[in-house]
Amino acid sequence: MDKLGYDPGFTTQAIKEGYSPAQKAANERVEGAEGFFDTVGTMLENPSTIGHSVIDTLPSTFGGAAIARGLISGGMRGLRALGAGEGAVSAGHAASEIRGETGGLTGKQILMAGAAGVGTGAISAFGAKMAQKFGYADIEAMLAGLGSNAGQRGVVTRIVAGGISEGVFQELPQEMQETIWTNAATDKPLLQGVPKAGAHGMLVGAAMGAGANIVARREEAAERKDAENRIIDAPTVDDAVAAFNEATKPSGPSEAALRDPLYQAMARNQGIIDSQWADFQKEPDPFAFPQQTPGEQSAMEADILDQRRQAALKRAGLGNTGGIIGREVDTDRQQFETQRLTAKQEKGVPVSPDVVRAGI
Repeated sequence: MDKLGYDPGFTTQAIKEGYSPAQKAANERVEGAEGFFDTVGTMLENPSTIGHSVIDTLPSTFGGAAIARGLISGGMRGLRALGAGEGAVSAGHAASEIRGETGGLTGKQILMAGAAGVGTGAISAFGAKMAQKFGYADIEAMLAGLGSNAGQRGVVTRIVAGGISEGVFQELPQEMQETIWTNAATDKPLLQGVPKAGAHGMLVGAAMGAGANIVARREEAAERKDAENRIIDAPTVDDAVAAFNEATKPSGPSEAALRDPLYQAMARNQGIIDSQWADFQKEPDPFAFPQQTPGEQSAMEADILDQRRQAALKRAGLGNTGGIIGREVDTDRQQFETQRLTAKQEKGVPVSPDVVRAGI
């Protein structure tokens, strides 16, 4: 981490020196707490300590995301890259803490710091995978550019689930196992300070997880508004329909689906079907009129189409209405354009999503 110009201990100390006297007093009360529940209660009584701890954590969080982005651009899969990025930062943080207490690093201590990083990386990747599966945002995945499936759940459900996931299932075990490895490397009792570290990680993680889902909700609202504006402001109805289709098209398969054997078998079968259909289209059309010239065939098809239109008008009680013959009336298209123009005038009324996508 030193080669990257980042010293976790120095950064944390520099931030703490800028705190107000009241904040320093609150931090001292939390530092004096013992055990898991005492630490939780003291931090809740001094909630500013949670917010400032989130700020202290952000440099490491952004650092892990930056490493993950670099690995992804190099071809590594998303969740693996995420775990590697988080693990690298965690290992560096543990090594810095160990060196701060012992004055140096032995080979054994380096291995223990690396083990702490491996544990943190695995937990982080697992948490991001659960977020994808159950439809809430994961802050590390968002910062690494992996996006989220946050639109699958209601906002309150996502905030609660994100807070529990990041706090209980990620930061709590991460902080506890990192503390155990650090204790082992510095010849301290293995469980010394572990409950306190777990409590601190749980509350800070819960705040970060809940906040990530609030941000994700705002991003979705902005994207939805932008899509509506593209539809409303389109110069023609064809452009508006294209914008509507682009905004409502389903997303591609998830990373987990691509690895699923059933999905792979279905994809292979679909490839066979597509290939057979392409070969079929190359064969001569059995319903074509080879004895006619292209001009004669077009004229006959136009005559048949005109006869069908006249018959439809007659059944509707319109008879031969002259100018109406030969002109198609597309009701769906007209309704879409009416809604779009109305929304454009009022600027803010959403376009109805019930427009038929095909044939308009």
